[in-house]
Amino acid sequence: MTYEYSAGAGTNALVSLMVILFVAGGVIAGGMIATRARGGPPDTSADAERVLAERFARGEIEAEEYRERLQVLRTTLR
Repeated sequence: MTYEYSAGAGTNALVSLMVILFVAGGVIAGGMIATRARGGPPDTSADAERVLAERFARGEIEAEEYRERLQVLRTTLR
C-alpha cells in the first residue's frame, strides 16, 4: 500500500513567496549594512570647506577670496 502526500499548489506558492521575501530582505539588509560601513552618504559641505581650507593653507587663494567662498559655501550648501 502506497501513501502519497501533497500539500497542494497553494502551499507550494506560499512557500516560494516566503523564500523570495526572505532572500530580498537579506539583500536589502546587506545593502544597508554596507552603506553604514562606508560611513553613509558623504557630507559635501564639510568636504567643500575642507578643500577650500587646504587651498588657502597652500597659498593658492588669498584670505579675502577664502572668506568670500566660505560664505558662499555656508549659505548655499546648508
